[in-house]
Amino acid sequence: MRSTLMATLLLTGSLLCCCRSDRDVSHALVITSDFNSVRQCKTVDDVNAVAHTMMSAKPDILALDATANGLVNYRSEIGFLIPGSNFDRLFEAGIEPFGMVVDTLRRHGVTVLANVRMNDHHGRLVQWTRWEREHKEWSLAKDTGARDWKSVGALRQMDYTIEGVRQYRSAILEEILGRFDVDGLQLDFGRTAPFLSEPKVENARCMTEYVREIRTLLDRTARKRRREKMLLGVVVPWDIDFCTQEGLQVQQWIERELIDYVSPGEWYYADWNIPLDRWRSMTHGTNCRLYPFTPGNVSPYQVFEYGEPSLLGDNTVLDPPKIRALADNFMSQNPDGFAFYNFYTFDFGQYYPDLRTWTDPQSTKHMSKHYLICRRLMYHPTERETFDSGVAFERQLLQKTGDSVEMPFRFSTNIVDSCATLRCAFKDMHETDEIVVRINGCRVTPDTIEGRTVQSEGNPDLAVRFWESGITVPPLELGENVIQWTLTKRETDTGKGISVGEFEIVIVP
Repeated sequence: MRSTLMATLLLTGSLLCCCRSDRDVSHALVITSDFNSVRQCKTVDDVNAVAHTMMSAKPDILALDATANGLVNYRSEIGFLIPGSNFDRLFEAGIEPFGMVVDTLRRHGVTVLANVRMNDHHGRLVQWTRWEREHKEWSLAKDTGARDWKSVGALRQMDYTIEGVRQYRSAILEEILGRFDVDGLQLDFGRTAPFLSEPKVENARCMTEYVREIRTLLDRTARKRRREKMLLGVVVPWDIDFCTQEGLQVQQWIERELIDYVSPGEWYYADWNIPLDRWRSMTHGTNCRLYPFTPGNVSPYQVFEYGEPSLLGDNTVLDPPKIRALADNFMSQNPDGFAFYNFYTFDFGQYYPDLRTWTDPQSTKHMSKHYLICRRLMYHPTERETFDSGVAFERQLLQKTGDSVEMPFRFSTNIVDSCATLRCAFKDMHETDEIVVRINGCRVTPDTIEGRTVQSEGNPDLAVRFWESGITVPPLELGENVIQWTLTKRETDTGKGISVGEFEIVIVP
């Protein structure tokens, strides 16, 4: 989802040292940029505009998409560059867009990494490279003959236990490092499990050895360029147990000093409740930095996404109050910084100049914030799974009188000098039904309950009742909380049940 830039990193025990004296280094800001921001450019001026938008955020690291499996975003002798993008005009004019962005950003003091999608599952036929077709036996999927997006995407995911797969992918990385003046690599393991054949836990040694080889490649490149160090970061699922099951030995990578930072997060839909305690414990006392990340999407809103959109309003993508609330929850857990994933300049460019401020809780004490929660804390490994099940919102059912549902959630904003409002959306609730809401065991009395019909494109009209109350600390607590909904009166049994789970806390100074 998006991009930005402007740089500094502390080397050795801290990281890089490419810093500017005027930069606020109280926390690191990292942005991974999907290359579509540049692929849309037709002219040099267009590319410069994208680069300057990125720089306006003054990030410490910008990871720019360079390759996804065998697909590349530059003219390559090894990988495949898909034709048909606006930036083809730049190639025709003898301009290398990827190199141009890298050089522009580095001239302005930005630390730039080439982002490497480790097993991307995008599956349009044009994305299925010749090399992948020639080595279908190395794929982690079986060729059923189907050529839909999912089937092709699954075939594109190769098995890293096979030496030929590792060699081919390494050759692309060597080409990138040999051609572009990047400051290192970021391995993107969110795109996407699986990476290894069974038994994955046993085969994990193959991936760890591959990460070691990349570390060696970067060290060798650094010596050639007479630099002290080149960075290696990894983007991974936030669920450590999931990482282990998929053969990602992140703790060993940290302990063996193979990586300089780890960026855990959820994929496709932002989650306000990601815990960092195990990650903080894993990186504590090491040279590896912790930069939790968020994507920019919040709820379904595109034609290929199944599931209902937010009932509480236009909560499709992040906006400033949501970013600030997410940052409060992340930064209260003492990571080393905050990261954005695929923060497209064409969607979020207007926010870039403020991202560093908005991700610093000390600077946002008197700004509005928006917590939006409606999902169980469970890692959702693929976009394909997310699209099919609509897991941005996992509403629970209250069927009969006495039924109760609980959801834990994190809240990290001091609201002493602010007004805070708790809002809940109850789907298929009738006027005569009654639901009691409790926060941490304390009953919260509603100020208003209003019934409305919610309309959304592609979905049937929904009968929703909106419950609202002012909220304070207590019963809210800083840190972990529990909200509970109990159905205390149900006069009309329609067989549907009442769906609960989506709620928000909106803070206005």
